[in-house]
Amino acid sequence: MITILQVLDSKTDEILALLSTNLPQEEERDTYIEKVNKLLAERDELIKQLQPPFSPEELQLGRSVTEKGKQIFPKLASFQKLMKTEFAKVQQSKKTVRAYEQAYTGVSADGMYYDKRN
Repeated sequence: MITILQVLDSKTDEILALLSTNLPQEEERDTYIEKVNKLLAERDELIKQLQPPFSPEELQLGRSVTEKGKQIFPKLASFQKLMKTEFAKVQQSKKTVRAYEQAYTGVSADGMYYDKRN
């Protein structure tokens, strides 16, 4: 019989495996994020379903799941940091493009040119 803890352990392993891979390219990133969010939500529901008392084997498995869970959060934090960095780069490039496109909006259009030599 498969217990909730065994399912929780397999979900935790699945999340760790997914977070251990490199961040996918932009086209596949939304799917990747959705999958991580789905797995985290499923894991959260399983945690809520846990009810004591636990057998010694379940306690050992629970400790294992807890240790694996501690590995998830730093990986999520680094993923979040990477996403923030990329978002900041995109925002900066948008600003640069906008500044380039609007470079001559404040220039007088009367066609006069001042030559300081005269």
